[in-house]
This record gives sequence, structure tokens and C-alpha cells, in this order.
Amino acid sequence: VEEVGQYGGTWYRVAVGAGDPGIINSRLSYENLVRWSPDGASVVPNVAESYEISDDATTFTIHLREGMKWSDGEPFTADDFAFFYTDVLLNEDLTPSFPKWMRDPVTDEPGVLEKLDDYTISIAFTNPYGLFIQVLAGPAALSFTDYPAHYLKQFHPTYADAAELDAKIAEAGFDSWDQLFGDRRNWRNPEQPHIWPWLPKLVPPDIPTTAERNPYYYKVDEAGNQLPYLDGINFDIVERIDLLNIKAVAGEIDMQFRHISWENFPLYVENAEAGDYQVKQWKLAEGSNYLLMPNYGIADEFLSGLFHDINFRKAISHAIDRSSIRELIYSGFGEPRQATVHPDCP
Repeated sequence: VEEVGQYGGTWYRVAVGAGDPGIINSRLSYENLVRWSPDGASVVPNVAESYEISDDATTFTIHLREGMKWSDGEPFTADDFAFFYTDVLLNEDLTPSFPKWMRDPVTDEPGVLEKLDDYTISIAFTNPYGLFIQVLAGPAALSFTDYPAHYLKQFHPTYADAAELDAKIAEAGFDSWDQLFGDRRNWRNPEQPHIWPWLPKLVPPDIPTTAERNPYYYKVDEAGNQLPYLDGINFDIVERIDLLNIKAVAGEIDMQFRHISWENFPLYVENAEAGDYQVKQWKLAEGSNYLLMPNYGIADEFLSGLFHDINFRKAISHAIDRSSIRELIYSGFGEPRQATVHPDCP
């Protein structure tokens, strides 16, 4: 950040549909064990205080932060990860298919998570998994840190009293315990503890959807002030992206990238002064999101031969009029190029 911030205020955003505010667990939080550095050049500790990788890249030892707490004040420890692994990932009712990102890259066997002490876990594979720490920094492992054992055990038959659990299932209108568990382990449940900077307060069908500051959030700024600075987030809900963009032009959004349509860029600039907002162009590491992928598995022998011919694929690439696309779709912005890493990317 440019400077130490000041406390207070609400972040006004607009969401498309009742499920859209769920990005509070991803785009607005990113509380993975590790995360990508701001320049995207390396993976750095995040929820984890540190990590170690064995020389053969088969074992990953992760050290948690002592004293860290869930949003209800309960300790955040290795027990939460042991619960997630043993009682969620290895439970076929909750996880019918063990996730690919936690499987051995050669044998496809599940990796083994072990609690070493209250603040240390290890994850081991039979064969080297050189990119596992990068996987932990990505979206696949996003929910890894969002299973508070002390709260969720009351909905799990291994720990809950059978009669009490049956009563909760019936009261909630579900047919099975795993349905109840999934409903309670959900961002729309304000009672579930999290480690996010903001916690859901008013959830769908309430409009607006709101979130408030986590009093136990673990990060601080350079001056030692607890984050976040903002008191909360307010999501107005609309049903269509065009309605969101109307609100953006009217200056009803504090700051937002999601659903801000590029084709409206001239409109944003034209109305910036009247709407009292600034338009920022955010440079990404990649090119555009459009992708042309020939079907290599097509049954037609003639088309299969064409698609597997690199000269044919090069010809398709040369035939794409990138300059016209730039003018017609991107208002003259950007540079015609191939979909490889941008020169400015570290």
C-alpha cells in the first residue's frame, strides 16, 4: 500500500445474482496457506508462517501461526486440517471423489496429511510433486483453511450425538447429515467461523448482502495496526451485468473489477467526472481471455489430421485479424500478440 490506512467506512459493491457475493472467500480474501507474491514471481507464506519442502519434493511441512484464531475466538490449529483431511476428504459421503490436487502425480493415490504438533502439519506423497506448493497457492486449495473443526463436528456423525444430529437434520429440512453439513459449511451461513478479513452478516435472500470486519483477523500493516481498515462490505444485488454497469457509471460503486465490462470503457471515461470516480487500467500478466482450441480427439479422420498438423494451426493463427479485433472490441487498446507470457511478467 502507499501509506498506513485509517479505520472506518464501508466498501460499496454490486453483485450479479445472490451467489455472487461468495467471492468474499476468494477475490476479496485469498486466505490460502500460501499465496503468490504481489509480482507473481514466487509463492510466499500466508496463513502458514513458513513451510519446508523435502529434497525429493515428496514431503511438505507447513508451520501454522501460533495464537491465530477463528473469527469466534477459538484457536486455529493443526486439528482443523486433520479434521478436514480425515473427516471430509476421506469421507465418501462428503467427498465422493478425492480431489486431484491432493493426489500423487504418478500413482494417483491420495496424499497423506499428518498432524505433527498443534501448529505443524505435513503432507506426503510417494513420488515427487514439484508443483504442490504452487497448487496450495491456487484456487484448488482455497477452502483448505475454511473447515473449523470445533464448529463443524456438531454436524458430523463421527462426533455428534446421533439423536441430536437427526433432530438438526429434520429441523433444517434435509434428508441426510451430509446435506446439513454442506449447508452449514457455506459462506451463506453467518454462524460459521472463518479467518477471512470480513465475515458474512446479512446473506441471501437479504438485499443488500453485507459483511463486517473480523475482530480476530491475523494480519497487520507495517505499523502493527490490525487489518482490515474497512468496517465492512455492502453488496447491492442486481440480476444482469448491464444493470451493474449502469450503477458503476452512476458512481454507486466504490471500487470494483468484477463484471466491469470492457466494451463500456469509453462510457466509464466519459462519465467519470459526473459520477465522481476514477477509471484505472489494470495490467494483467496474460493476454486476452479468448481461446481457440482445435478438438484433437475428434472422430473425423480428415479433421483430426488437420488439427494435428502444426502448419494448419499456424495458418489459423495467421488468419485471425487481431488488429481488427483490437479496434472493434477493445477500442484500440492492447497489442496484437500471441497468447504467451507478457514481456512485463516476471
